[in-house]
Amino acid sequence: MSIDNALDKVIGVGASSPSAISSSKPLIIMDTANVSHEHGQGCFSTRGLPIAVEYFKSRGFSVIAFLPEHYLSQHYPDPLQDWTALESLVTEKILIPTPGADYDDLYIVQHARKRNGVIVTRDKYRDVPLSFNDPKERTEVAQWIKKHRMPFKFDGDTFIPISIPKGFALEPK
Repeated sequence: MSIDNALDKVIGVGASSPSAISSSKPLIIMDTANVSHEHGQGCFSTRGLPIAVEYFKSRGFSVIAFLPEHYLSQHYPDPLQDWTALESLVTEKILIPTPGADYDDLYIVQHARKRNGVIVTRDKYRDVPLSFNDPKERTEVAQWIKKHRMPFKFDGDTFIPISIPKGFALEPK
């Protein structure tokens, strides 16, 4: 199955999700594992993603996030944390679980490319272009990632974008 078919299956073709909403602003695609580990300073934190989602939603952006399914089904890696907020984001179709055996970074990058979105992550995705057989496409993907990646940090429970992609405005109009 192609990644596009797998992506349509995971998101749900025609589903009313943030990815289906048209907006003059680019779609924000979040690398949930990365955001959650950054908030937890190296440990997975269930509070990081809701904070980052609210940051963008309060500025009028549509947001979608991807996370390997086993995090949610097994409350991995910390079953003692409160998972309610993440489960609510799944119900709202903001957080999309990816099949456990699949490479979630590829879902993130492919969906962002398809929607011309901005990827919120600290990961540089150097390995993602290697998933493509055509050398020209590898180069295009690598260049696209560099232009559409938004690194960030947390100061406690405050989300802070570090580098804003060229031509991208964070403040509401």
